[in-house]
Amino acid sequence: MTKEEYMRRKKIEQRKQRRRRRQIKKMIRLGVLAGMLLIFILLIVGAVSLVRFLFFREDTKENQESQPVVSEEVIQKESSTILTAGDIMMHDPMLVSNQYLHEDGTYDYHSVFKYIAGEYEAADLAVVNFETTIADGDYTAYPRFKSPEAIATALSDNYVDLCLLANNHIYDNQTTGLMQTIQAMEENHLLYTGVRKDTSEKNYYVTEIDGIKIGIFNYVFDSGSVDGQEISINSIPVSDEDAQRINTFNYGGLEHYLYSEIEEGLQELETQGVEYTIAYLHWGTEYETTENERQQNIAKELCELGIDALIGGHPHVVQPVDLLTNEAGTHQMVCVYSLGNHLSDQRKERIDFAPEGHTEDGLMVELILEKSDDGQVSLTGMEFIPTWVYKSGSSDNPNYYILPLNDMETLLKETADLGIETEAKQSLARTNAIIGEGAAKIEAALPIAAK
Repeated sequence: MTKEEYMRRKKIEQRKQRRRRRQIKKMIRLGVLAGMLLIFILLIVGAVSLVRFLFFREDTKENQESQPVVSEEVIQKESSTILTAGDIMMHDPMLVSNQYLHEDGTYDYHSVFKYIAGEYEAADLAVVNFETTIADGDYTAYPRFKSPEAIATALSDNYVDLCLLANNHIYDNQTTGLMQTIQAMEENHLLYTGVRKDTSEKNYYVTEIDGIKIGIFNYVFDSGSVDGQEISINSIPVSDEDAQRINTFNYGGLEHYLYSEIEEGLQELETQGVEYTIAYLHWGTEYETTENERQQNIAKELCELGIDALIGGHPHVVQPVDLLTNEAGTHQMVCVYSLGNHLSDQRKERIDFAPEGHTEDGLMVELILEKSDDGQVSLTGMEFIPTWVYKSGSSDNPNYYILPLNDMETLLKETADLGIETEAKQSLARTNAIIGEGAAKIEAALPIAAK
């Protein structure tokens, strides 16, 4: 077995162990094992006390004097894990396929996540970019996405926790779509960030995972002034009130629209005790497998401001990952320029203006955080999980699966009836060729202390 194969299997086993720990924690929270555990502990303590009383009364003092002092408290550090996936896009075939559309007019997308749900479940916080809006009917796809609420339900039921809503399709159905999407998030118990229902709410999200406070920013580029409105998204004019609800930035005014807001937000987060910060940006050039100069410049500035991790979306293809260091040499920031598509119908046979196959590929990244005894939070691991969207069936009645490619041997066993080996390995090779150098750079620098 090669060193690379050994390390790959070791990481897979570590993920499985974290998944088991997460499942145990859920059971404890539900109280399923609480009673049995308490009884068991009481029995053990009672038995030990009885034995000590019967057999060791005479030499207790002697033993205490001769034995070294040992702490009875055993502290087992628990990693906090944040898993982020790319763009969820609802194209036309997903709206008409009877794989999802039932005779009564309802939809069900649970099967899409059959092979990937375990990855979401294993994380403490599972995040996706929700690049559509929710509608009551009259569903449409590109260029104006209006999707059934069933996609939000399926994400929630398959262990997704948080949806990023600051993207260039959040205003496809204007105010109605924005507010219905927020409502769907809340009704399906999904957390969300990047937009606000009330303009008085903060433009960031804070959560605590296993004692580590995390602050999250989510912004989308705006397309400038249209029809008298200062801000537009996808060239759709955004009303003044809605402009206060959506986190946007303009490439022509980064200092005012992005940097100053994030700097102010970071100051507020510090007063709230936030210990690790993540910025999710919807940016870049579509279908380009390398980041552009504007992305590089923005990443450098956010590193200077003190962001700990920067993760991007919008290009619909995977882009490189990197580790940036501020000018003073006192802070490092991991950067993923684009996660690519997580779910879409952007197939290589349909898209001749993109590098072949890359729009079918995606990347999930997992940040593994730990807090030391002195309170310092560090990134102690960063896992990269390539994904591929498999499509089967006829063109008007297709079926889609999101497949994780990090454990190819297990995947091929689970999907033996699909016949995917050649294409899955091709997808894995494409993604690894893009992220390999940067992933190795990050791995060599771990652990990376938070700002």
